[in-house]
Amino acid sequence: MVSAEQKYRRLTEEVKTYDGAVVAFSGGVDSALLLRAARDALGGRALAATLVSQLLLPQELERARRVARELGVEHRELIVDLLAIPEVGGNSDDRCFHCKHVILSSLLELAQAKGHGIVLEGSHCSDAGEYRPGRQAVRALGVLSPLQTHGFTKSDIRRLSCQLGLETWKKPSLPCLATRFPYGSRITPGRLHQVRRGEEELGQLGFSSLRLRHHGAIARLEVGSGELERALTQRHAIIEVLKRAGFTYVALDLEGYRSGSMDEVREQSHCE
Repeated sequence: MVSAEQKYRRLTEEVKTYDGAVVAFSGGVDSALLLRAARDALGGRALAATLVSQLLLPQELERARRVARELGVEHRELIVDLLAIPEVGGNSDDRCFHCKHVILSSLLELAQAKGHGIVLEGSHCSDAGEYRPGRQAVRALGVLSPLQTHGFTKSDIRRLSCQLGLETWKKPSLPCLATRFPYGSRITPGRLHQVRRGEEELGQLGFSSLRLRHHGAIARLEVGSGELERALTQRHAIIEVLKRAGFTYVALDLEGYRSGSMDEVREQSHCE
């Protein structure tokens, strides 16, 4: 069995063969480890690039800036109006493909301007089996996913990140804000503000994991399964927060938090 440390050595050995590389850098646990590997392999020929849009939380951008600075890697920020893309703003079920295609195309242009055309992104083996249309854009554009190529799992990434002193090693997963909306429900700046405000204030109530799903006038709250009872005892505070954010009705999902819950309707419709 190949250890995480062996995978990392093989990863950096591969990246050393490149003239340079642009790393698609969100500031999350996966892209932070990939950026560290690119820096170890390429030094100053590694470049971090973050797409700044309405779907990126301000605290995520600040973390990306901080991690890149701590690693001593040049960091570029590219501003893109993702909501202007019809499939993204309209939230079609292949939204992620169109979003990822625009993002990675921008990074490829940057890499080509640097004279090498190599873009790395942080997909890994634990992503397999999930509905991820963005992977189609990765393949279509020829972007490389070296963590996946070298067999990294999420646990590998977190353990190595801890060993390497990356602050992201215990960062919880935080998918883009578009995942808070049902497919077909338009994503607007106003609705994004509701979600951001609601999740920020609910986080101050002490929940370790939560998602605020936007169903028009209805806010559907998912919290960790072990926190459902506490959510009920704090229901008045939760209602106050979410009504202040602009929702008319507040619902607590009794199944609790689970990744990809917005895909459940899509999966059911495909089975009918």
